[in-house]
Amino acid sequence: MIRRPAEAAFAAVARWRAGRALHTHGTVIDGELELDIRSAIGRVLGPPAARRAVFRASKSIGTPDGSTDLLGMAIRIPVGDTVVDILFASTGTGRLTRLLLVPSAQWWGRPYSTLLPYRVGGRAMLLGLDPVDGPPAGADPADVAASVASGPVELVVTEWPLPGRRRPAGRLRLDVVPEPGPAVTFDPVLNSLPGLRPVRFLAGLREWAYTGSRRGRKAEDVDSIRLPGGP
Repeated sequence: MIRRPAEAAFAAVARWRAGRALHTHGTVIDGELELDIRSAIGRVLGPPAARRAVFRASKSIGTPDGSTDLLGMAIRIPVGDTVVDILFASTGTGRLTRLLLVPSAQWWGRPYSTLLPYRVGGRAMLLGLDPVDGPPAGADPADVAASVASGPVELVVTEWPLPGRRRPAGRLRLDVVPEPGPAVTFDPVLNSLPGLRPVRFLAGLREWAYTGSRRGRKAEDVDSIRLPGGP
């Protein structure tokens, strides 16, 4: 009973915005993801420890230019003949506020989290990205490309078992600003693995949102599956 109204709502927003319902505009960057093979996510993905990945920075609401917004990051990880998409949003910096969406006025100013638990190798946990450093970058997605153009930017990949302690799992190094190309759609539900996916109920909610958004903008179920080094 909930699915149809949810999909219809996101479809309406997508039609109104003539694009994604949320995270409409973003910047795509290529980078290298290196995971600790002893980490939960590293064990699920398997070798190699380092692989090229696609990254997208976007503003959730779409406030103008560098205005404060709920900032989002997404990673596309090639795994064999498929891909895994993981989405993150800006959060607070404390143990409890890391569980909450927090707007930000700069890309490298605060941590990012999946917010909703993932099932990783059979265990529920939150995944995160913590910026290490980087040139000053306001909240415009274009500022991310400008940062990377001046030199690589690194983020620490984290995993937080529930219950348990947050711990580092690897690093993401953003290092190439690609030429403009077709739109790239990230979908953490369609593009997942049995051992690495959002928990079941929350995955259903996300699936309705993404299906409605694609329908509203008349996109294919799977848009451009861009891989590292692609146009």
